[in-house]
Amino acid sequence: MKIEEIRNRLVEWANRITSEYPGLKVRFEYNTTRCVYLVSLCTDVIADMESFSRDVMSFEDEMEDIYGCNAPLLCDNEELFQLSSGAETIVGFTEMSPVGEWRLQIENLFTVNPECYNLAA
Repeated sequence: MKIEEIRNRLVEWANRITSEYPGLKVRFEYNTTRCVYLVSLCTDVIADMESFSRDVMSFEDEMEDIYGCNAPLLCDNEELFQLSSGAETIVGFTEMSPVGEWRLQIENLFTVNPECYNLAA
């Protein structure tokens, strides 16, 4: 079915683009009224907007070529439409460097109670 095929392409693309642009959040859901997927890109922390915009436009063009009027509608930060709380969400995580040094020391990891064991031969 075309809806499932489009969803699979969206998930694949969202996973790829969120790994390339840490901090990006992609939310999407199928809208039964408009009969298309609505996709919101939360771009507040994108460092290279020019490259990001080229990647997004390339994906939009590809989807338009394949699916025509059934291609997903994309927007920034839900400016053109509101998604429900049940929308699928894929987030790119940013790497954080440690602020200080952490040290973990475990003492007495196992407490043995000799009364629990019967070593009778």
